[in-house]
Amino acid sequence: MIGLANRTKFIEENQNTIFDLIVIGGGITGAGILLDASSRGKKCLLIEKNDFASGTSSKSTKLIHGGLRYLKNLEFKMVSDVGRERNIAFRNAPHLVRPEKMLIPLYKKKGFKRKTKDLDKNQSTTAEVFDTLDQSASSTEKIVAKYQNYIVGFVITVVVIVLGFLGYSSLILEPKSDEANNELFTAQNYFSQALVDAENSDSLFLLSLNGGEGKYGFLDIIEYYSGTKASNLAYYSAGMAYFNLNDFENAIEYLKNFDSDDEILSALALGGIADSFAELNQLEEALDYYESAFNFSENNFTAPKFLLKAANISSMLEKNSLATKYYSKIKKDYPKSSESFLIDIQIQKNSLK
Repeated sequence: MIGLANRTKFIEENQNTIFDLIVIGGGITGAGILLDASSRGKKCLLIEKNDFASGTSSKSTKLIHGGLRYLKNLEFKMVSDVGRERNIAFRNAPHLVRPEKMLIPLYKKKGFKRKTKDLDKNQSTTAEVFDTLDQSASSTEKIVAKYQNYIVGFVITVVVIVLGFLGYSSLILEPKSDEANNELFTAQNYFSQALVDAENSDSLFLLSLNGGEGKYGFLDIIEYYSGTKASNLAYYSAGMAYFNLNDFENAIEYLKNFDSDDEILSALALGGIADSFAELNQLEEALDYYESAFNFSENNFTAPKFLLKAANISSMLEKNSLATKYYSKIKKDYPKSSESFLIDIQIQKNSLK
């Protein structure tokens, strides 16, 4: 860690140094990213204006609770995630993290003492209320007695399901996910190299798919780590690897199996399927997926890209009005995008068909 006094000297000495990752901000998020990346062998630099946890992170409770309060809302995954993160904190920093016992006082609020005339005035009403409550309680008891076995069976089933899910998450899925992430790192590294090394790209893409150096490739991760986030991401990477190897049918198959909440990544997967159909000269299918891609997320990165491709395919299919519609949408909604350059020429050219 470089102190304030040595900051200027450090900047001068390292202004030409190339880092794999630069993290801005030394809060809990930045520190966590730095720890994770550096533990994977990356050369990292963290830049903080003041000091670690000097901002929002310094104002938190610093507690990693068990998440039990989420159980009442049946948020089992949340409880599992909290437990996993808490175990990681215990494992990584036992000198900083310790169990904390808490005493929570419970009390009943005392009411004021009613005057005698108030009691006399409301005595009959109170009696009626208690009679109603007694009758309701009696009815409830009868229902419970009648369906006691079903209720007990239902409760036991719910408990077994919850405990089974938590046990599967902590004892099987969590270790499995950690292993899968480690394997994915090597496969992803081959994939990244293939993108910049044109001469050896085919062999590197094949290594990313099938593995090397004793490590799994994307296909192995999909097979042996099913159900993990790494396996899901491997579907996307495998699809893109096959696309770059001109194996468009496999590209379509694997990209269709990818599922993510990330809007940009999901749009890119849909666009990859569309590109594959276009390469196979299945233009109607390509158009459908290009439309799905730009409709999935209207961000400034993927939307204009796939709008332009949809417009071009529409023009090739002689759907000129549709092509004009998409060209015009780029001009109107994404005027600063690279796809908007020369868009007027595209519109004019299409109108002449």
